[in-house]
Amino acid sequence: MFSKSRKFQIMFRLNNDRCPAVMFCTCPVETQYIVSHIVHKYTYISAWASRCCSNMIGQCESLENVERQLSKSTFFCVYIISFVNFLVCKIMENAENPKKSRLKIFYIMKDKSKFLILSVVCLLFVSCITTNEKINQWKEYELKGKVRTLKTCTYSASEKFGEIVKDSLIETEIVYFNKKGLKDSVCNIENNKHTVYVYEWDFKNNKCIILEKVDGIINTGSYAEIQYNQQFNRLLSHINYDNDSIKYKEIYKYNEQLQMIDCCCYDGNGYLTLRIKDYEYNEKGLLVQEKWYNEKGELYDTYSYRYDDNGNQIGKKLDDSYRISKRLYKYNEDGLIVNIKYNYNSKRSSYSSTDVTEYTYRLDNKGNYILKTEKEYDEDDKSEVECKYIEREITYF
Repeated sequence: MFSKSRKFQIMFRLNNDRCPAVMFCTCPVETQYIVSHIVHKYTYISAWASRCCSNMIGQCESLENVERQLSKSTFFCVYIISFVNFLVCKIMENAENPKKSRLKIFYIMKDKSKFLILSVVCLLFVSCITTNEKINQWKEYELKGKVRTLKTCTYSASEKFGEIVKDSLIETEIVYFNKKGLKDSVCNIENNKHTVYVYEWDFKNNKCIILEKVDGIINTGSYAEIQYNQQFNRLLSHINYDNDSIKYKEIYKYNEQLQMIDCCCYDGNGYLTLRIKDYEYNEKGLLVQEKWYNEKGELYDTYSYRYDDNGNQIGKKLDDSYRISKRLYKYNEDGLIVNIKYNYNSKRSSYSSTDVTEYTYRLDNKGNYILKTEKEYDEDDKSEVECKYIEREITYF
């Protein structure tokens, strides 16, 4: 970072007869008007830059990150102010020669490309440092495009002559989204019981309250509160309330790359019940390992992940004191899972098993599936087969 004396010189250039204040008072009136116009135009850019930098600093998790971000922010703001000061001084220097002042000054103003070049650079810089992908709940349902509503009907099914045929309806779920890809409400219908979850978004404070309504009655004392970061792309906390008292709480922490590094779960009395940490990521930023610890700080689960060249998860391994389980995933050309092989091996006995789940899809013209079938069976004994038949109705904005 610059020293204090160097910053002072860069921002104000208060040296000898080149002090902007002195030059402004002594230059022609028309020059003063142009200078005022320039300063006015760039003032809002400096203010915008300051707000952006302030927001970035506010998202830092540690003092080290704050210092690093402050260094970048200071340089950015100083650069803008320095440029404005330089342009003002140059115009007023030309004003010292009355015969050339008008022609030179208006030539500079007329050349839009020169006058606006830094504005473009500043806007690009600001967009680069502040643009981050927002929370998008369409992804939770493997949806493409701007979906307004999603109705999912899940049926029990059976296999007849090599084809999966639906039987009776198990449940229906209807999800309503807003144009930002966030849920407005979710309606579940099962066994003639209607449960509606209403999402109340508070974008000013980056939070969401989820209310539960059962058969038309809202339980005002039971709800969930979700808190996001300022960029609105990472979950910071999830708290469940029952009778207005905390029932369960999850707290999340991230590194500079917004990768999760710690997750703590607490019960209603504030006692730590689960902690997930020791996250490891590969060179592409994908999670490759995480470890789960109990309330005593003892390791009891280790999860490992593998990916293909497209970033699709192709393997998941669970290793603990009494078992090793693995899941292997296969995808089709649309990026949808078509096969999952689950292998279980006990560490305390000779028991092992391998289950396979196969999926088929039918897509709409947006690339979203509107029909999905599931077929699950034991790889060594295919006599027992469990099937599901899932239909989806999708409307778009």
